[in-house]
Amino acid sequence: SAPCAENWRFGDLDFYENETKLKMAPSHSFKSAWMSAGTGEEWVYVDLGISSTFDNIKLHW
Repeated sequence: SAPCAENWRFGDLDFYENETKLKMAPSHSFKSAWMSAGTGEEWVYVDLGISSTFDNIKLHW
């Protein structure tokens, strides 16, 4: 079987709006949760460092 990641933890998050990275003030650091304003299309971007193929992804929000 191919090697795989069983569990990942993310420590750094960058937020973007219209492809522009947002500067987050310390008081707006999202350490426990993030909620969208719900005003447009939403997506999650994950850079794995290499091209990868998935048949299933579970996102616990």
